[in-house]
Amino acid sequence: MAALRVASKVKGWPTPWLTQHDAESFLTPLLNRGWRIIQIEPEKPTAGLARQFRFERPNVATAFTSDILQLCASENHHPQWLKMHNSAKHSTVQICTTTHSALDTLRNVVCPGITLRDVRFAALLASLPSAPVDDELVAYSMDWAQFDAKIRRWAELGS
Repeated sequence: MAALRVASKVKGWPTPWLTQHDAESFLTPLLNRGWRIIQIEPEKPTAGLARQFRFERPNVATAFTSDILQLCASENHHPQWLKMHNSAKHSTVQICTTTHSALDTLRNVVCPGITLRDVRFAALLASLPSAPVDDELVAYSMDWAQFDAKIRRWAELGS
């Protein structure tokens, strides 16, 4: 499977929300590999980029979690949440990222949202040596207008 394209490192704050070009170039390939856009805070809606990874052995999941923490340090970007769960049959690692000081350029306000920092972080995470191999692609077609309207509605509810 081809490697994901990684966005250039973003400098400065606040970071603008994704543009349509950014979403088509960097977000859609992530969505094709199992990442999802979710509402992460019901009481103060915020868009996040989330994924669950499954491992057969707990030590492999632990190594992956450790690698994620090192990536956080090198990128100066941390996930909204990172959870690891072990059961008798398998282990899972769940992660969600969002940018807390993102810039909604239409309203010219700083509020949480998905930015190039998040899609870069997700693509780099997928390339970690400890990351599980994506066995299959999920056909995902992004409707930019619908995506943009949803995250803007969440941001307005949260302000």
